[in-house]
Amino acid sequence: MTQMGAIGNGMQAAWMFARGDVQGAALLTGEPAVERAAARTSFWAMLLCLPAVMCVYLVDPPSSRIGAGIGRLLLGEVLDWVGFAVLTHVLIGQAGLRSRWPRYIAAWNWCNLLQGLMMVGAVIPTLLGLPDAIRETTGLVVVGWGLWLEWFATRVTLGIPGAAAFLLVAMDVLLSSVVSVMLNGMH
Repeated sequence: MTQMGAIGNGMQAAWMFARGDVQGAALLTGEPAVERAAARTSFWAMLLCLPAVMCVYLVDPPSSRIGAGIGRLLLGEVLDWVGFAVLTHVLIGQAGLRSRWPRYIAAWNWCNLLQGLMMVGAVIPTLLGLPDAIRETTGLVVVGWGLWLEWFATRVTLGIPGAAAFLLVAMDVLLSSVVSVMLNGMH
């Protein structure tokens, strides 16, 4: 499979997962060498997600030092993204599911891209100057849906119970929080 084919399959799988369709996993399943190649290709999602991350950041930057903030933001994105991939590779391997990790991480990467695009949608009410209730509700819906999407894709691609999938999602949120706190402490 070509890189473009793997990207297309990954994005289509994420879209299927977003609609609750377990068949998205079939687009990420194949011979071990093909799954590993698709997993490597899926890290393009990190680069493809950067415009969405920047858009959300620039709508409401945390400080007047935007340049330094952008640097911390980008460093945080890379540390969080790569750190989670490494951490799950180890943990999933220790759980005896190493052969499923490539399809899992491919799904996780492409779902992150979809989540990034949804976050752009969540800032539209802010750009339009809509009331706080609408902005906060939109943000809550997007975050809730994103967490559900990650949980669903995790459960399906690893073939694990919902509670175990929840723990991986919680670990992702915790790692993101730790990286954010660590980098925001740097001035």
